[in-house]
Amino acid sequence: MTPSSTPRGAAFNAACDHSVAVKVTHCPVWSMVRYELRLYVDSSDSSIFSMAVQKQYFTLNTGQKMPVVGLGTYRIHGQSVIHRVIEAGLKNGYRAFDTAAVYRNEEAIGLALQTLLPKFNLSRGDIFLTTKLDPSDHGEGKTTKAVRTSLRKLGTSYLDLYLIHWPGVAGLPVYSPDNAVIRSNTWRELVTLHHQGVLRAIGTSNYTVRHLRELTANSHGVIPAVNQSMELHFKVTAVDTFPSDLNVLNTVGIPSLSACNPSFKSLVLSMDHMDRQVVTPSF
Repeated sequence: MTPSSTPRGAAFNAACDHSVAVKVTHCPVWSMVRYELRLYVDSSDSSIFSMAVQKQYFTLNTGQKMPVVGLGTYRIHGQSVIHRVIEAGLKNGYRAFDTAAVYRNEEAIGLALQTLLPKFNLSRGDIFLTTKLDPSDHGEGKTTKAVRTSLRKLGTSYLDLYLIHWPGVAGLPVYSPDNAVIRSNTWRELVTLHHQGVLRAIGTSNYTVRHLRELTANSHGVIPAVNQSMELHFKVTAVDTFPSDLNVLNTVGIPSLSACNPSFKSLVLSMDHMDRQVVTPSF
């Protein structure tokens, strides 16, 4: 769909991705679904959509409230484009923003938020900001440096959620036993930063059940709050079923859906009637 073929309203002229909550029938824990798309908001119902977006959240095992609907920034580049995307997101109620070191757009997002938060009478505490570790920055010493770099680029003193983007270490063979050792060292450094308050919550991305079991067996005292999983779409119709005893909020990506799709809008606008589950550790 192109802007000229959309109904009334503003358009994001870049690929974005959304997060909405659904309950997966085969899995006893909640999932969050990320939509990677071009977003078109119909002005006739944007205020209702905005209110629905703002008041829904999950409570993580840290006690933090994480918005159910968020705006991802994969493949969004260029300061002016990012500025327009973030501005349209804030205008339409989005308060959670997801990026990653490998997206190479953290600095542009930080500059956009610095300008736009005051415009909407918001402060840093009004938004939920997530970024992720570059797989080349795994390991002792490198992880802390990478976090500090992301903080500087995003223009913030803390992150609401920081994820290990990939369980493997860049440059290492997939089946190398060094991967497990290095990612354990990575997690230990994230735990230290979490205790310092720099990272309000920490988690993983693309971890399988095996990876999560390995991590929780040697968690250095902190269980991951979130695992952001792989895509779920017409070519990939199943993901690992995460055992309920892990109590990790799982997210899966669903790309290339339009926000003007009635099913998407109905889901967001009906969230008031959905059950909620507080995600707490049970170890």
